[in-house]
Amino acid sequence: MIIFTNNRAIRNYTKQFLAQNRQLDNLISISDFQQKAIYIPQYQNINQLEREVIFNSVVREIQGDTILNIDTHIFNFLSYSKYFFSFFQELNQENVSIDEVMQSDYYEDYKKHISILKIIYERYKLKMEELKYIDDIFIPLNYQLNIPYLKSIEKIEFRFEGRLSYFQITLFEQISKYTPVFFKFVRTKYNRYLDTQLDIELEDNYKYLIDFNHKRVINKERVKMTSNIDIYRFSQRITQIAFIQERIYYFHEKLNIPLEKIGVVLLDEHFAHSLITFDRLQYRGNLNFSMGESFEIFPFYRFISSISLYLENRTSFEHFNRIKRIIRDNQQLDTIYETISKNWHSGELEQFQKLIIETLKLLPPPNEITKKIITTLQLFNSSILTNLNFRVLFTLFLREIQKITIDDIRGGKVTVQGLLETRGSNYQAVIVIDFNDEVFPKREEKDLFINSDIRREAGLPLIEDREALQKLYLQQLFQKAKYVAISYIESETSKISRFFHDFNFRQKTNTKQYEEELIKILFTKGQELYHWDSDIIQTYNFKQYPLSNHKLATFLECPRKFYLSYMLNIKPHSVERELNLEIGNILHRVLYQVYLNNSSFHNKKELLQSIHNQLRLQKSIPEVYISFWGQKIEAFVENEIQRFNQGIKIYLLEETISIDNYKGFKLTGKIDRVDI
Repeated sequence: MIIFTNNRAIRNYTKQFLAQNRQLDNLISISDFQQKAIYIPQYQNINQLEREVIFNSVVREIQGDTILNIDTHIFNFLSYSKYFFSFFQELNQENVSIDEVMQSDYYEDYKKHISILKIIYERYKLKMEELKYIDDIFIPLNYQLNIPYLKSIEKIEFRFEGRLSYFQITLFEQISKYTPVFFKFVRTKYNRYLDTQLDIELEDNYKYLIDFNHKRVINKERVKMTSNIDIYRFSQRITQIAFIQERIYYFHEKLNIPLEKIGVVLLDEHFAHSLITFDRLQYRGNLNFSMGESFEIFPFYRFISSISLYLENRTSFEHFNRIKRIIRDNQQLDTIYETISKNWHSGELEQFQKLIIETLKLLPPPNEITKKIITTLQLFNSSILTNLNFRVLFTLFLREIQKITIDDIRGGKVTVQGLLETRGSNYQAVIVIDFNDEVFPKREEKDLFINSDIRREAGLPLIEDREALQKLYLQQLFQKAKYVAISYIESETSKISRFFHDFNFRQKTNTKQYEEELIKILFTKGQELYHWDSDIIQTYNFKQYPLSNHKLATFLECPRKFYLSYMLNIKPHSVERELNLEIGNILHRVLYQVYLNNSSFHNKKELLQSIHNQLRLQKSIPEVYISFWGQKIEAFVENEIQRFNQGIKIYLLEETISIDNYKGFKLTGKIDRVDI
């Protein structure tokens, strides 16, 4: 039996045998193997919806209406529960108790909120035991081996990429008593901890086959990174679409690489929608998307989601108008909308399911999607969900169906995938886009409760360890490929990933002309992206009104935007923004308050504590973010202390400055900070 990290790795492995008439080994993913190899007697699996509701009830029972500045009403709490689940699961996977985390010598506030997490963890665990439900969080604590199944396997070879958890090591040690176990992997500088985990001394950049039963090396093979790695800087993100098209042409036509041996990696998978749009022009395409296509474009989803969005904010007319456009003259759809609207804060489960079925009949998506929606609807057949109102039911339903994708059956031979999906992939040419610091490396939910100091003391993987894991996935792609092309965006808000310095890239210079040629590829007929029917000619006297930097920048960037914003005074419609997008403003307010009280600091811990104290006063930021952003700002704090120790002091904060007459103009602005 060969075990792979995921199902895509299995598909990539089997591709090489398509033209051969031979019997393949028993192939299985690690998640499917664990489901067969271990079990918990007299327990049943819990579905995601039941899990959310039960966990929320436990939190509210313990903490009331808020926990760590988070509203615990289930409708609001759904966005944050993943942080708790991820944190608890990591503790059990690594065999670390919450008590060990609490023993770390750090701020008292950390111990306070970790103690709250401990109570919630223990109460939730007890609740699962009472209900006889299996939650993945607790599997490492309470499982039994399926010995007859393990004895039926002649031998196991686990081909993994990345790291092994404490639980996986322990599990395979137990399994090795019943069948031989072998590990196959590539060892690099990014996974050196495998030496300790496997208790074997290993070398960088070798592919190993390890006899896990006897802790010895069976075989090792040197792996090298290709030297043909080029990186390109662009000013516009859309350029990367043409970059992908041009590089595919170059690799295939000029270097004779088969299309199926070319891989495209999206470090930001949300970019897939834009890529699909251009790839499918004139109903042709070179690409196939391993993540599938979202079904959110279909009227069924747009109708349900627009109703939910509008009923949460009844001043949001764009959602109301979208509902009306879908309904048009259909009286049945109108009745469904009115029923949901009237019962938004009441409503019952049976009525909810009936309304979804009726909507499916009136706005039917493709059959494969309909089947998946029906399967999702069946998850609601639980007594645990019977007391929920429409508001919560529709939110839970939308969260689940957002995961539904349509298999890409129209695409071409070049595979597009996210970084995690590349595990097990083997391409001769690789194209990577969005190699930007704000995109790569990705932040994980489990990083938000505790910082690196506490992680180090408790023996948990550090943020740097998980970042190294992402480097490892890229490195292994590059080690298998002959040619690699990478692109990133450089602007005021975007810069190249700091991982750039870890790889031997050849950075292309003078890419401006190349970018101009790429844009021509996107618009082959010379057409421009233009959204307006006619030009607007208006008179505006810049000397009549105060002129700020932002106002002038708006005019220089887009005169029509200036016209709409400052002449017609049209405000942008309100959009719910992610906290990550607002964190800059929050940190700005925090630093203002810190330095308003004290113009200089000479102790790093004192300044960090002051920042943490102000962060906690920001009611719009949940406490789960505080440790994460407190840690991110440490480099800034070190630089500040160094400057203060040189005698620099803060003189002014948020200083408004204006000039009444500069060649007839009234200039106004605000300086964030002035130092002496």
